[in-house]
Amino acid sequence: MGFRSVFGHELGDVIEAEQQHEVLCKAFEEYVLGMFPDEFVIERPDADGDIVPDFLVTDTVSGKRFAVVCVFQPVFHTPEKGDCDVVECGTFEQVRAYKQFAHFERMPLFLIVGVGGLPDDPDQVFSIPVEEIGCSELPREACAGYERASAGLFAFCDGCLR
Repeated sequence: MGFRSVFGHELGDVIEAEQQHEVLCKAFEEYVLGMFPDEFVIERPDADGDIVPDFLVTDTVSGKRFAVVCVFQPVFHTPEKGDCDVVECGTFEQVRAYKQFAHFERMPLFLIVGVGGLPDDPDQVFSIPVEEIGCSELPREACAGYERASAGLFAFCDGCLR
């Protein structure tokens, strides 16, 4: 019969789903990289793990630095005990670690969240400052104020990544 997780899924299915999600996220990272204009210098931190941002970015015009974490989700979903659609931004521990990183490095950190479509052509893209995230899931309504066009280049002005 094989090993079953507490959620009733075969271990192989869980591993395959995690691998597929990782592939989607890496493809979304490449999409996000293409949204930065030439005046931005992008570094990819060497460390592997959940507490390191995907990119450290320097705006060469202003000299400002900020960090970026990329998250791709196929859809907004409605939790079992919820009444609104949400998007998962990571685990509670990851979100806490992102906030700690931003605090200790004294650097703004933005979650670039893609929802729907394909990782290289998402239906919606949100650029959300980490301090606006209260937990690991964000309601659709909370994301709405941070939506940006899925095409076009980023601009960093007044502490916001647009």
